[in-house]
Formats: sequence, C-alpha cells, structure tokens
Amino acid sequence: MSGEGLPARKAALHTIYRVNQQGAWSNILIEGELGRTRLQGPDRGFFVRLVRGVLERQGALDWALGLYLHRSLSGLEPWPRELLRLGAYQLLFTDVPEFAAVDTTVALAKDLVGRPVSGLVNAVLRRLARERAQLPWPDSRVDPLGHLSIRESHPRWLVERWVQRFGVEDSVALCAANNTPPVLTVRTNLLRTSRRTLAATLAEAGYVVRESGLTPEALYLQGEGDLRTLPAYREGLFMVQDEASMLAARALNPLPGERIIDACAAPGGKTTHLAALAGDQAQILAIDINQTKLSQVKARAARLGLESISTMHGDARRLGEIAAASFDAAMLDAPCSGLGVIRRRPELRWRRQEGDLEHLQGKQLELLAGVATAVRPGGRVAYAVCSFEPEETEDVLLGFLSSRAGRGWRMHGEPQVLLPHRDGTDGFFFAVMRRKQV
Repeated sequence: MSGEGLPARKAALHTIYRVNQQGAWSNILIEGELGRTRLQGPDRGFFVRLVRGVLERQGALDWALGLYLHRSLSGLEPWPRELLRLGAYQLLFTDVPEFAAVDTTVALAKDLVGRPVSGLVNAVLRRLARERAQLPWPDSRVDPLGHLSIRESHPRWLVERWVQRFGVEDSVALCAANNTPPVLTVRTNLLRTSRRTLAATLAEAGYVVRESGLTPEALYLQGEGDLRTLPAYREGLFMVQDEASMLAARALNPLPGERIIDACAAPGGKTTHLAALAGDQAQILAIDINQTKLSQVKARAARLGLESISTMHGDARRLGEIAAASFDAAMLDAPCSGLGVIRRRPELRWRRQEGDLEHLQGKQLELLAGVATAVRPGGRVAYAVCSFEPEETEDVLLGFLSSRAGRGWRMHGEPQVLLPHRDGTDGFFFAVMRRKQV
C-alpha cells in the first residue's frame, strides 16, 4: 500500500481496533504511537485526529452507517466495522476529499481482509458520500434527546441524565466540549522556577503559552512535539496536569510539618503537588494498591526534586488498621466512572453503563471510611473524583457523613463541581471535610 496519508490511516485503524476490540485506552496508545516516530510531519496530527474523531463520533457514525447496511453494524466482524467507521468519519466530519476517504479505506480493507469485504466497504461508503448532505438526522423539535444523543454522539442514558440536571442548552455545550480536545496544561514546579520564567522557556521551545487565571502554577500550551524531550522537563521544572487536579490539591491546603496521606495516589500528580504546596516540608505518604504504578509516583517525585514523599503498597480501605488517627490530612482521589474526562478518553462514553455508578459508589464509600480513620481529630480529608455524577459525588458525602465512620466529621467549605464547558477544565468534583476535635 502507498498513498498520501495512508500510514496515518493505517495506524489509526489499528489503534481504534485495539481500543474497541481489546479494551485498550486511546490516550496511552496515541502516546505510544507518537513516541515510535513512525509517523512524520502532518501524518502525526492526522493520526491523532482520526483516532479521537472516530471514537468521539462513534454513535453518529454507527447511526449513519446503519442506514446503508442490511444488518446491524454490530453484526459485522470487527475489522469491517472499524474500517467503515474510519471511512465514514472522514466523509461526515472532516474536509478530506471524498475520493481520498473512500479509496484509502478500500485499500486498507483489501490489505487486511480481502476483496469481499473491500467491496462492502466501497459500496457503503460511496453511497454515504453521495447522500451525506441529506441524512435524516433526528429532528431536535420532535426528538430533542435523540437529536442530541446522535448529533453529539453520546449514549442516550447519559444525555437524559444531563438534560434533566442541566437543561438542554448546557447539555449541548457539555457534549460539544467532550468532543473537543482539551487544552494542554502544565503545572509549574514553583520550588524550582517561576511561572513567568517557565513560560518564557517554553515559548523559546516553540510553544504558544498562556497563563491561567485559575491557579498560580498553570500554563496553557499550544504546539507540536513531545514535552518530555525538553530540558525543562528533564530538569523537573513542570509536569503535565489538568487544573481540576491542581484545584483539588489546593483545597486540602497542605502545610509544612504536616503528616499527609495521598490515597489511591498513582501516578502521583496530586502527590507531588501536595508536596510542592507544603514547600517540600511535609511528610507525604503515597499509598496505592497497584505496586507497579507506585514506581511512577517515585519517578515523578525524583524528577521534580521532591524529598518529602514516601510510598506504601496497600489498600486504603484498611488504613485505620495500620495508622489510626495519626495523620493531619488526607487526599482521596477515588476510582470512579471517569465521566468527567470523556474529552481525554472518548471511548469512556461507550464503555460505561448507568449501573456502574452505584457499583462504584460502594467502593468509594469504603475508601473514604478507611482514609478517614487514619486522620486525627481536627484533621481534614479531601474527597475528589473525575466525575460530576451525583452517585459518585454528593451521594458519597451524604452516605459517609450519615454512617458510623462519618460520625464526628463535618463539611469544611462548599463542595466544588467543575464542568468542561463552563470551567475549561476536566469534569471534576472535590470537597473537604474536617474531623471534630475530641
């Protein structure tokens, strides 16, 4: 096979296949593919656009393709299904010329699965190309939920929840934000440099840099290239992190001399931020149930020059058994649905089911109870999740505070909800609670 843009399409197809058929995560695969440098120049950006676009628009693509198939798309073998999605995305959501979108997809089909499948791909995509301007999208006046679900490509159950909570206008904006790549945000290591100095350094490296108004550490970047190759990265002057996470760490307000737990700590973004906020003068214990991921915490602390962090392999639900009432503060960024970071992992919207929320809530309550037992009277806990669904946020707090484990605890300030379309950050929730003095 040869042809302009074909290497990017082939890499994108294999990536999409692994995400949809093998359960891989797109962000990890994209980073790995770009790190291998097999793609050069414009192919790199085109590859990312194709992977993200197909996963983001999968609901709309499947609906449109279903108009031209004699059986459901789900009834096809995996490779033909992903080939059709790749071609349809280019026809419906990009300015790629029709002949390029169809011919390259057919060429990929011939190479991967042979002529019979390539004939199906060719026929369906050519008909879609002819009729794409007249597709019978659901009417927003007749079926507003169906219209929003298909046009903005989100599961209907999720759209229904959001419309009920936020209204139609905000839900449209939220879905649109989820289909927009997030701004690249880095956190300045203020123990080693200033934000202004780092901004100048990154600008010299070719990035367009803006300072955030939400936090004093954050910079927004635009540009190409792997940040990890920069001297400023190797010297520990910054790390990539969304501002929602920065705000959650700041809410805990870690102080020099305090003993602080970061539960479910890996890969260490909040751990290292807590240490930096305390001037590297606190005692930070990072605990995680995944031994392998704890090595990432150590590596990040070392690169950033932080010496106040130690790690422990263990289950945070059992913290009270080993460290009862002995810490001043704790951070719990609990495992959750991740529905607040759909814009980073577009496949999440298709993997989650509504029933997952209550299932996850049970684990979140257990973790919060375990972490709380390790905090002394007068101490505080920050609870955070990259979700804004009630089952994982307010309901967890209410469940904890009304439980035996939550006796003696009270809210410390108002919980904070961050929404991508409103705040420009990941979707996030965090709240701080304080334990009463004995």
